[in-house]
Amino acid sequence: MSFCAECSHEMLKAVAQLNAAPEASGSPPLKIGIGLHVGMAVMGHVGASDRHDYSAIGDVTNTASRIEGLTKAAGFRLSVREQFSRRLDARKTSIRSGKRQLKGEVTLRFLA
Repeated sequence: MSFCAECSHEMLKAVAQLNAAPEASGSPPLKIGIGLHVGMAVMGHVGASDRHDYSAIGDVTNTASRIEGLTKAAGFRLSVREQFSRRLDARKTSIRSGKRQLKGEVTLRFLA
């Protein structure tokens, strides 16, 4: 899991570097949001033999996508569910952003 967190921070650094040049030219900056969650997923090639992708599917990926969707409203580029943060023991370096409603779920507490 620390690998996921490290990759996310590296992605945000890479976007900042990409945005350095466009900002100087007046182009709008690239903005991304990252949502991380922990759980079981089915991974593999999905689709037909002539068109397929390697993918991860399951409730965990749907939840991570919904967390990512909250990043803009929460004002954070990287948001994780509390369960993820607990496994990393990142609570000391996280900012508690309060409870957020995920589509199709009860209100949950998030860290960003």
